[in-house]
Amino acid sequence: MTQRLRGFYIITQDIRDIDMSISYACKALEICSEKYSLRAKIFYNLAEALFTRHYHMKKVEDLEEALQNFDKCLKILPNNNYLKAEYLFGFGLAQLRKLELLCPSGKTPESEMHPMLNEIIGQFKAAALEATSSPIAFHFCAAFQWAINLQRWNPEAALEAYDHVIKFLPRLKSMGTKLIKRQKAFKFSKTDGASRNAALNAITVRRYDKAVEFLKAGHAVFWQQILQLCIPTNELREAAPELEAKFSQISAELDKGTLRKEVQALGSHEERLMQEEEIVQLGDLNEE
Repeated sequence: MTQRLRGFYIITQDIRDIDMSISYACKALEICSEKYSLRAKIFYNLAEALFTRHYHMKKVEDLEEALQNFDKCLKILPNNNYLKAEYLFGFGLAQLRKLELLCPSGKTPESEMHPMLNEIIGQFKAAALEATSSPIAFHFCAAFQWAINLQRWNPEAALEAYDHVIKFLPRLKSMGTKLIKRQKAFKFSKTDGASRNAALNAITVRRYDKAVEFLKAGHAVFWQQILQLCIPTNELREAAPELEAKFSQISAELDKGTLRKEVQALGSHEERLMQEEEIVQLGDLNEE
């Protein structure tokens, strides 16, 4: 329920959804036992909701509470949990936000790295390299944050981070994943600037060989995968006309869904649940 309400907030920007998400998570923590297997996930959902409300309301108290719940989540999470990279990444982003508040633009010390930033970089590095069963998108995004936050202070050390960024690129757009997941990864992971940033960092430390290596790797991944983000139907029509007809029907239904106006704040949660059920149906069609 807490994740669903956060989803509503993304659509409606109604802070009441986040308030309810926080309330449900707090009640769940009161009810469940200390040994409940999903207790870490509840802490994480509560932290994410508090972090979201912080951005909406600008209350430092929400950020501090979010950081506390991220910490509680990670302390009880098993090391081999497949969500560990996601949780470490979320914790790192919240810590970055706190550092932004502590050192506003123009007031960040230029002479040395802030001690807190060193800890944050460690979080992103752990998210990138640990919990190998986690979704690759979190490993990639964590490695990218590890690199861009380190390169200002130690561009030589940032080469290692960018090595992992480039290594994750082919897996991020792997042909082993479903089309919709490849499309989302290509759109939201900001891979277009990864190889460029890596090359610029390598040039900064006069590693021109590395710069060329990074650019070639990014170029190869892009051209190998970009054409796989679309599905030609002419060959499918010849091989299996019934399957092509079903594919076209599903595509038409999805097109109708994408052409609808943006959802406005609805009067009741019953209406919102109906709206979300429709969104889920469209998502199922997309996966199909």
